[in-house]
Amino acid sequence: MLKIDKKTVLTMFVLASLITAMLVVTMNIPTSAAQAPDTKNLHGSNLIPTHMHYLGGILDLTSPISTDWHELYPVFCENWNITAWHDGDGGDGLLGPSDQIEMNNKISQEKSWFHVDRITWTLYLFSADYQEYIYVEYKGPYEPITMPICTWWHEVYPVYHGVLQPPGPYHIGDWSDTGIGNPGLLGVCDSIMFDQFPGIWWHVEDMATDLILNEKITDPVCTDWLELYPTFGNGYHIDGWTDNDDGILSPCDYVDLTPVQGGLTEKYHVEKVTLTLLVTLGTDEYYFEYNGTFETIYKVKIEPVCTGWDGIYPELYEDFHLEDWIDNCNGVLDTCDEILLQGEWVHVEELAIDIVVEKEYDPYTCVLEDGYKPRFNDYAPSGMPDFDQKQDAWYVPEQWTWCGPTAVANSLWWMDSRFEDPNSPPPPTISDSFVMVTRYDMTWDDHDPQNAPPFIEDLAWYMDTDGIRTGFPHKGTNVLDMHSGIIQYLTNRGLYPRLFEVNLMEMPPFGLVEYEIERCEDVILLLGLWQFQEPGVWVRFGGHYVTAAGVWSDIGAIAFSDPYIDNAEVTGLGRILPPGHGPHADPTVHNNATFVSQDTHYIAEGSPSPGGLWFIPDYYLTDWLMFQGQNDNPFFEPGPYDPMYAVAVEVEFMVSISPIPCKEMLLGDANGDGFANVVDLGLMSDAWLTQVGDELFDPRVDLNFDGFVNVVDLGILSDQWLKTADDCP
Repeated sequence: MLKIDKKTVLTMFVLASLITAMLVVTMNIPTSAAQAPDTKNLHGSNLIPTHMHYLGGILDLTSPISTDWHELYPVFCENWNITAWHDGDGGDGLLGPSDQIEMNNKISQEKSWFHVDRITWTLYLFSADYQEYIYVEYKGPYEPITMPICTWWHEVYPVYHGVLQPPGPYHIGDWSDTGIGNPGLLGVCDSIMFDQFPGIWWHVEDMATDLILNEKITDPVCTDWLELYPTFGNGYHIDGWTDNDDGILSPCDYVDLTPVQGGLTEKYHVEKVTLTLLVTLGTDEYYFEYNGTFETIYKVKIEPVCTGWDGIYPELYEDFHLEDWIDNCNGVLDTCDEILLQGEWVHVEELAIDIVVEKEYDPYTCVLEDGYKPRFNDYAPSGMPDFDQKQDAWYVPEQWTWCGPTAVANSLWWMDSRFEDPNSPPPPTISDSFVMVTRYDMTWDDHDPQNAPPFIEDLAWYMDTDGIRTGFPHKGTNVLDMHSGIIQYLTNRGLYPRLFEVNLMEMPPFGLVEYEIERCEDVILLLGLWQFQEPGVWVRFGGHYVTAAGVWSDIGAIAFSDPYIDNAEVTGLGRILPPGHGPHADPTVHNNATFVSQDTHYIAEGSPSPGGLWFIPDYYLTDWLMFQGQNDNPFFEPGPYDPMYAVAVEVEFMVSISPIPCKEMLLGDANGDGFANVVDLGLMSDAWLTQVGDELFDPRVDLNFDGFVNVVDLGILSDQWLKTADDCP
């Protein structure tokens, strides 16, 4: 018999059967769409269908587990075994489309979950004329083939037709039934002839069940993704994944994304997992995202007609209708298909998994902004607040003495803003989602400027400033009283020791202070004011508290929110927000946390005075006498200020307030015994439906720290039920 070149015959057949369609180069654009803020649409790698050939011939569909399979495509000759099966096709007890199977790769021993897109037949054929073996896959339903003539088949191996090569499916034009095994049915030892190869008989060496599978993303860690929106072209690498316990990448998971172009790893919530089409119309490329449910994304691959898609790039548009589909031979929506989308025929370049992620607000993760403490919407819009101590009756005769509670108020206000719901609106809207700072009048918000004075006064009472709590007279705030007062204040709000720790350190090294600021902890510093008044004698005449607002280790500088002076407004050294607001006589201006003067000072190691390790040589006041006898250092006797001598300003103490991330796991442990159990439920019952200010309100069972004990807190306790301290990583 005359041998015929297979490639030539295929090319002639394609040319003879090719129908050319005219494509219009402009899409019919539907309604424009808007995207939620802080979200990203990320495009994964192209989905490649996996074709598995059953090594046992015809599969018993009721019993697929432990069966062996030979991968035909994309990696020929890999051997697999089905280890688990979820019958998802209505629970009919038969392996079929929409089921899920777990398969073990016998070579690598790695297990993967697959979605069953199609089940059909595969023929293993041999041509004596070509001296060639090929695998072809049936394009019809999985049922006995009584009349193979006029059926269509798709070559899977050695050439995957329709995707990597232009020829379409093969059409059987003749059949020789040997009658061996199943007379009247296509089967082993029969011979078939394709119209594409006239006169060439192919012998059926084997006929077996074939599965077309979609590998599911059971572990997205170390995968790469392309940002489609809002900034097209950015690359992201998934470095971490928190599953929602379904074992696959799906909505409500969390992923840790690292920009490929460089940047910090950040946590995102997975809002949506769907399919994305990259299509071309002429020379233009468009990305479309399937707008159906997660549960239907795999069904779309085999039934794409009449589905809806949204444009993602180059523009956001809603509701493109997929009206028709020309398959590329493998029976699933895939590369090289043609689809009629909103009245235009377009070519499918890719079909991939797409995820829509929203940045997860994590108050435990905090990054400085150009060296300054970051800003928060509700309500630290300029970073660290800069309240003024020169208000009301916050003084003893001729001296303003409340720098201590004012500096602490800066810190706690900022930390409260950090832990507020990121969607919480700023004042004047009343919205208080965290209890570190609460309203002192129910008619205004906790971050309203009117709330700052009573808040500072409350802190002064806790810290016994000027002796207002104990009646023991002294000037300002003793640092030990500050430490214990902050602890008691946070304890009474249910925050200490469950979520926050408060530390006091004498003579802190600058490196430690820098470290605490850089990891966004609250830092209050006691500045000691010293003079070298006679040979060998250093005199500490007073002290002053400031709040750390930023730090720059490369230049040895630190920024203060200083309760007494606004140095940046005068000298320009530092940051003034809003820009341009200058020196002001009204001390209440800075009660609005928008207005700040964050003063920058250079530091010097090796303090000459005995109270600290480093000092601030450029710190200067015109009225040092204001701090005579204030804010004692418990380890040094105070002395008199003498205007004849220069003043050395050193850092004597650091008070830091730090969140403890792992404590969040034990929010339900209201009584602090290490268990979330019936005892804690009893405490919640006693305080049920109370709020801050009520006699029976118990902050220990206000588990979401919003100032109310209600069903939200009960839900949190339910989530934490019977957990112990050992569960905390």
